[in-house]
Amino acid sequence: NLEGCDFEGAFFNNAHLQGVSMRGACLSNTTFCGPRDFDKPTDRVRGLDLRDTTHLDPHAAEWLARNGAIV
Repeated sequence: NLEGCDFEGAFFNNAHLQGVSMRGACLSNTTFCGPRDFDKPTDRVRGLDLRDTTHLDPHAAEWLARNGAIV
């Protein structure tokens, strides 16, 4: 459970976040995948709960939703 944390500038590329809750977290300048991985499917974020987060980059949100995160 990582709800409400400040992850400003965090680098979650290749992190296994399946089923983790980050509800209400601050995600300014946070990355979840690199540019080369944007078109590659993954299951490592399936079920990641990002509801009510702030400052999530729209490009990252698209990738996360496509790979099973709850955005």
